[in-house]
Amino acid sequence: MDLSSIDPFKVEASPILDNIIHQHLFAGAENEADCPSYSSRRQNGLQVADALEALFGISIRLGRLRVKEHKMYFARAGREKESATEILAVSLSLAICRLAILLMQRKDEQQQLRQDRNQPPPSLPYRGWED
Repeated sequence: MDLSSIDPFKVEASPILDNIIHQHLFAGAENEADCPSYSSRRQNGLQVADALEALFGISIRLGRLRVKEHKMYFARAGREKESATEILAVSLSLAICRLAILLMQRKDEQQQLRQDRNQPPPSLPYRGWED
């Protein structure tokens, strides 16, 4: 599945999400049966957070929101609250996986921009002076 087709703010915990994380972050095989449950098991989700910190060289902050009506968790990339990227979810492991999808999408976009900059502009057909 293409990362750009996933909405990181709405994706739900599932074996498909686990498999995407496994393939893109851990270079795992495409076999869903052998894939850890990153989006639904806390310990596996924490492994994703550790991998994100190592891969992107950023601080990942995890926690629970203090809202009485809803039990929500967050995963935040970056140190400053104002410039950090934060994702919410109903479980900590899902918040981490959603953040992983968002960060991997941004990485893909940046790589595409670099490739586009390094390619020469399309050549235009030569139209010499007409007499």
